[in-house]
Amino acid sequence: MTLSRDCYAMLTPPGRGGVAVFALAGPGAAAFVARRFRARRAPSVGDLTVATVTDHAGHAVDQAVVAAPAGGGGVEVCLHGSPAVARAFAALLEREGFTAATEEETLALVGLAGFDAHRARALRLALAARTRAALALLLREAFPAAASSPEDAGRDSATARASASLGRWLACPPAIAVIGPPNAGKSTLANALFGRECSIVSPTPGATIDPVECWISLAGLPARLADTAGLGDDPRTAAEEEAMRLAEEVAARADLRLVVIAGAGGAPLAARFTRLAARAPVVIVLNKRDLPGFSPRAPAALGAAGAVALPVSAARGEGVEEVRHALLAALMGVSAAARLLAGGLEAIPGPLAFPDESPSARR
Repeated sequence: MTLSRDCYAMLTPPGRGGVAVFALAGPGAAAFVARRFRARRAPSVGDLTVATVTDHAGHAVDQAVVAAPAGGGGVEVCLHGSPAVARAFAALLEREGFTAATEEETLALVGLAGFDAHRARALRLALAARTRAALALLLREAFPAAASSPEDAGRDSATARASASLGRWLACPPAIAVIGPPNAGKSTLANALFGRECSIVSPTPGATIDPVECWISLAGLPARLADTAGLGDDPRTAAEEEAMRLAEEVAARADLRLVVIAGAGGAPLAARFTRLAARAPVVIVLNKRDLPGFSPRAPAALGAAGAVALPVSAARGEGVEEVRHALLAALMGVSAAARLLAGGLEAIPGPLAFPDESPSARR
């Protein structure tokens, strides 16, 4: 499409990928391609051209495929997906006088002019979706089957609350910190929730030093889970003290703490751990239920959290699904979680209620 100023938009999601696609528009788009792209022939409307992108010194930035879509006024450039290549091309564009397109201009560039703010937000969030279910939900919001608004009169209060909770989650996926004393089985449980071996598991205390963060799926919704170092008394080294400090920092920032303790034996709980573990919101796990001497009762020091303790054997994968359900309920509310688990994401009808984008809107 034709725009009155020179602007660009990156159409592929941020981060590393196979390709990085840019859309250029404005009165200077064609001249920019002529100056900075070396090709055997100039791009023609409706055709693809392979070209070398060059900087001001004539050095190659990348090999690209250039398209001039039918309709005129714009150019699409497909580069390799390295973030460094994308940054270099964006810097070249800005040096040539192009500026980043506004959200409205970006939608117009891809033929979606006229989107309202809610649909535009959903489409932007869809570009960064971490699970297929989240992507499907956000595309449902961006391209609804029928026009509607978040204030639909036919909604009951439970549906409205579920919609608001789901909208908050998709707009800002929650952060969960796994905390506990050394050798409680935190990393084993974290790996079970990750669905792969992200954290080192060792019978020797102190295997986890830096927090290990990966994405997990809770009933199809993405959440960031961080496995942290064990919190004990009297660290033996400066490195252990720093590892515990990092664990406390991650736990303090998290939306939810997943407290893991060994339900069979173990040393007394450290004060630095109980201070964090007793503060809601938490989900408490009593691990190692497969071992002799297991007790299903949480220590009295954790009673202030008011949470039910879940007996689990992370090593055997027993009780892990119950932990997922408990995390979901703690983050989005019992009623909304029950609805989602019973009927899937489609059980919460759109449109969703996204929060505003100010820092204070975070849960």
